[in-house]
Amino acid sequence: MFTKFIALTLCLLLVGAVPAFAKPQKQTKEEKAKKQIVAWGTNKNIGVKLTSGEAVDGRIAEIRDDIFTVQFVKDGKIATRDVRYDEVKKLSGKDGGKAGKIVGYTALGVLAGVGVVIVTVLAAWANN
Repeated sequence: MFTKFIALTLCLLLVGAVPAFAKPQKQTKEEKAKKQIVAWGTNKNIGVKLTSGEAVDGRIAEIRDDIFTVQFVKDGKIATRDVRYDEVKKLSGKDGGKAGKIVGYTALGVLAGVGVVIVTVLAAWANN
């Protein structure tokens, strides 16, 4: 009797645990776009390609539940464009190329330092 009770309890626990192992539902494009916009926050420079084929480059000015606002310069004046999340085809963050320059200059500095060390070691070895 006791073993049947334990077996039944284990079966019920396993059946109850099955939904925990189920695959998570796939995010929609709107959910992905909203998640990315929220992660970037306001004042991030972005490029947005819309499902209509239009492209908008600017910065995130405002984030709301159903739309976000992109602010850009048009004809010398600041303009805004409200974009619904379901209009987004592709998002790209823009850093103005600063990250690549920083990495390049850092690598150049490291290589210069390694070169100085090698020349110093060779000069000391040649004098002995």
